[in-house]
Amino acid sequence: MKEFSRLIRLMKRLRSPVNGCPWDRSQTPETLSRHIIEEANELAAAIQSGSVPGQIDELGDLLLQVVFLSRIHQERGNFSIRDVMQRLREKLIRRHPHIFGSQQAKTAEDVKMLWEQVKQKEKGRDSVISNYPQTMPALAVAARIGEQAASVGFDWRRLPSAAGQPFPDRPPAELALEKVPEEAAELKTALEANDPQQIREELGDLLFALVNVARLMNINPETALWESNNKFTRRFRCMESRLRAAEKTFEQVNADELEKLWRECKGEELKS
Repeated sequence: MKEFSRLIRLMKRLRSPVNGCPWDRSQTPETLSRHIIEEANELAAAIQSGSVPGQIDELGDLLLQVVFLSRIHQERGNFSIRDVMQRLREKLIRRHPHIFGSQQAKTAEDVKMLWEQVKQKEKGRDSVISNYPQTMPALAVAARIGEQAASVGFDWRRLPSAAGQPFPDRPPAELALEKVPEEAAELKTALEANDPQQIREELGDLLFALVNVARLMNINPETALWESNNKFTRRFRCMESRLRAAEKTFEQVNADELEKLWRECKGEELKS
């Protein structure tokens, strides 16, 4: 592609030790790692907002990081952007054996199972579950772990009932949701025992169970939580605004008044 070739040449010019940009020349893979995470998050935000121009801009910014890193490694004699694209192409072919091989996959779930199986074989792992960096969001990791376990059949879609038969008429997410009260009860027991280690463990189990429900409903738990964060923030700021209008502070009102304020702000938002 002509535009892609122009981008590659532009990055070469920016990295030129003769007439390039001092900031671009000073960058390393280590200094760029922070920018990669930032750009990925900004792209996710643009997707969530539904802004098409925003997605164009943020996709470009993320692509810049790929081109930038590849140029640095080419200068070091490690690899070039061509090597990156070639390896990606080969990987896509390997991980689609139902398209480029003899295996069968009729549904998106079948494809996910094949992908994880091929990935495990490629990486020579003893476990189907990957080793994830501690820097990844825990909600995202929990969702991926659930997907990988499901790729070998350990999933609410396939687990039998007490009678040894599959659940034909109940959605998998509904079955997974039944695990949530169980985990909540175990957390309550830990709270009553006042055991900090057990409380943390049971809280983690409850969160993991909720992420499983989200996965089975095809909902990104990170997105869902951000929406709740934003909703709570809007309603709380509404309360602050009403208190300021009444020349009061949180400390000057009781719990019942705060509950009334919250319900008013919630009702106002639901009407709009």
